[in-house]
Amino acid sequence: VRAFALILGRRQPRRAAVSCVNVGGALHVMFDFSPRRGDLEHSVIASLAEALQELHNRRLVAEIRDAKPQAMDEIPDFDLPVVEDDFDLLGLVTGPRQYSPVDVFRFAENAEQLEQRVKGRDGEAGRRIAQTLERLALSGLSRPMATPPGDWQRRLDTLEDSFPNFQQAIETALRPHVTLCAQGLPHRLAPILLLGGPGIGKTRFANALADLLGTPPPLFLSVAAETNSSTIAGSSTFWSNSSPGQLFESLAWGRAGHAPVANGLVVLDEIDKANTIGYSVLGPLYSLLEEHTAAYFVDQSLPDMEFDASHLRIIATANDLDEVPAPLRSRMLVFQIAQPLPTQLNTIAREILAELIRKMRV
Repeated sequence: VRAFALILGRRQPRRAAVSCVNVGGALHVMFDFSPRRGDLEHSVIASLAEALQELHNRRLVAEIRDAKPQAMDEIPDFDLPVVEDDFDLLGLVTGPRQYSPVDVFRFAENAEQLEQRVKGRDGEAGRRIAQTLERLALSGLSRPMATPPGDWQRRLDTLEDSFPNFQQAIETALRPHVTLCAQGLPHRLAPILLLGGPGIGKTRFANALADLLGTPPPLFLSVAAETNSSTIAGSSTFWSNSSPGQLFESLAWGRAGHAPVANGLVVLDEIDKANTIGYSVLGPLYSLLEEHTAAYFVDQSLPDMEFDASHLRIIATANDLDEVPAPLRSRMLVFQIAQPLPTQLNTIAREILAELIRKMRV
């Protein structure tokens, strides 16, 4: 912070002050300029904000990893049933359950404190934040959990037939997840990394999976095309054109004419080609892929509010595993997707043809 203040002081010799205040354990960094800050100051402050946010995310992850479970004084004695050879887990579920809506959005402070903080921000940023929070309050702070359609078993079998080269991912991760979700059980799908060359059907697979899960169309984020993390985590309020990221937008307002759900599908395409120079797009993923930190995700354009992104189903794609940072790989289930065999290509071609016929209505 001292170094950044020095840079700004040299740029604006008349007045460029920085002050750091501890508010409820959170570090608030405030800058004061005279005359008004220019493009370079915008860039420097945004860079500082990104660096602080990344340090914050790493600290949260480190705390969670280092947290040791509390020792129990007494181990409870459970009366477990005898497990037979034909033991059926789903047989223990008494009828389909209903998902309860999830309280996705939470304000960091009470209404009075929140109003004071919003009023204390820069005029344009304060107005934009206030309008967004007001609109959110009108739409409600909770979001429903999407459940698979009634014919989910048939659709799951069709998915496996249509994408034979994805069989390992379907059987290992997706079939158990969909089966439990169809019973109304709150099961979180671990983030998945699909590894393979172009043309193996990753995009078609994601669209078909969203149909199976009963969610709106997947939110596709092309990581290779991004130059910073604003698409995922929003742009900082330091920028005059600050705006929320697409994660917040999809959870708050929905997508493509579909109502928002708490457990939508997000596809992070080509994360091995992410820009790692300057404002890295991968920074927010370190907390987004961890269930505990994703439950308290913060969009940089709305710093007075946190939202629960832990229910999102996240699928990433990559061509080269060596280009994916090891900390990200450790947070995902990695599946190698092979090129389809000649016999499998016939099945895939028929599926593509049928899809084209449906779309063209011929």
